[in-house]
This record gives sequence, structure tokens and C-alpha cells, in this order.
Amino acid sequence: QDLRWSTKIYKTLGGEGKERWRFWCWEFVSLSGDGVFWFILLPAVSYMRGEVKAMNELLTSTVSVCLAADLATIATLKMLVKRKRPPHHKTDSRFVGPDKHSFPSGHATRTWALARILLPHYNVLYLSGWASLVGLSRISLGRHYVSDVIAGGLIGWFGIAAAATSIHHRLFSS
Repeated sequence: QDLRWSTKIYKTLGGEGKERWRFWCWEFVSLSGDGVFWFILLPAVSYMRGEVKAMNELLTSTVSVCLAADLATIATLKMLVKRKRPPHHKTDSRFVGPDKHSFPSGHATRTWALARILLPHYNVLYLSGWASLVGLSRISLGRHYVSDVIAGGLIGWFGIAAAATSIHHRLFSS
């Protein structure tokens, strides 16, 4: 079932090179879930909003802890589970080490963890819509199964965000 649904979404939304604009749209959405992107994005957004002090504190604490926890968790799980990516996945130089494995989706864990952490600062509909679109982009690009993305979202929301918040409080509370 998982392969069937994943292939159906990939062929319907992502396509197999017939319409390259769809690929690039999904690639752009997917990029917004990359960890490196977040280290660049948050300081820029905080500066534009005039919230430099508050957002810099957030960046140097909870979000950074979240990104580090996400990286460690995903690398460990991918190396333990070693699930192959979907058969329609086209690999390139980005998919090495733990990233050559599919389960769970690191983009899904990261976006749902960040969505939970950023919830007090931003609209819930924007955050959940963004995290859902990033997850859908990973399936539409053929990089993950549906179950990789669902599991990643649950791990991010209930595991990584909670752990990062707890670690942040222990490290940075006075």
C-alpha cells in the first residue's frame, strides 16, 4: 500500500520529467525544510521584523537545539532502519551516508519539530500548512514513501520538539 500511494502521488503531482516546472516548485518547497536554510532564514526574518533580540535568542537556543537533535535522531534512525528510497527515486550526490536511506523523512521531522517550537510566535495555519507541503514535496519528488513522511512528522512534533524544548530549558534556564 505504501509504495502504491507513494507512486500515485509521485506520478500525479511530481511527474517524471514531463513538466519540469512542477519539479522545481516542489524542489523549492522542499528546500524550505533543509536545516542549513534555517540557520540563514531566522536571522534574516528577525532582522526584517525588528525582533532581533528575541529571535536571536530563539535561534541560539531552542531552534539550534532542535536542529542538532533532529540531525542526530535522523542520522541514527536512518542508519538503524536502512530503508531504501522508493524505486522511482533518482539519486544524486546529495544522497550519501545516512541520506541514502529513506526512513524517516528528515525534512518532515525538522519541519514539524520547528512548527511546534515556533507555534507561540507564528500562525498555526501557516506553520502546519508549510510542514504539510514540505512533506508532500518529499513524496512528490519521489524521495520518500508516505509512511516516511508521516512517521517523520510524528517524530518531529512529539519527539524532537519536546526533547529540544526540554534540553533548551535545562541548558539555558537561569
